[in-house]
Amino acid sequence: NAQDFYIALDDSADDLVIGKGSTVGTTPAVSIDENLQVIVHDNLSLLSDSSVLKFGADGDTTLTHTDGTGLTLNSTNKLCFQDTGTYVGSNADGDIDIVSDGTAIDSINIESAGGITLDAGSTTHGITYEDDGTAMLQITNSSSDVIIKPLVDAKDIIFQQYDGTAVLTIEDNATAN
Repeated sequence: NAQDFYIALDDSADDLVIGKGSTVGTTPAVSIDENLQVIVHDNLSLLSDSSVLKFGADGDTTLTHTDGTGLTLNSTNKLCFQDTGTYVGSNADGDIDIVSDGTAIDSINIESAGGITLDAGSTTHGITYEDDGTAMLQITNSSSDVIIKPLVDAKDIIFQQYDGTAVLTIEDNATAN
């Protein structure tokens, strides 16, 4: 053959190495070190549809190739960022949760160079704003009319404007019909 490959023990590093070339260490492909850490030195391809990567001693977290669709994280597992309090997950089929335990004003920040669209797709439920689990405000559609409705009994929607020195409150004290 025109190409040489090797499987060898690299005594200097105590690694089992599989690679390309005639000398151990030239162009390694896969290495296993003394701690059983597997190192892939270039691309890793899982070439069968529905391939599964398992994580953890008991394989309780899996990432599955969903043919033609993408990757599926199993069950109620989450994709965490920095710690377990900031994650994307799903508590039920068809639901997605974006969660942050941060306390900064921008703990969840959605930013786009273009526009941002919220498309609820339901005239019944629309978009609901909650504060600490209490539904406060709902925006719904009724025959293409936009309805903005407070959800807490006997509470108002108050609009305020900042004019550079003070906040002005704009209220309509008219009696409801």
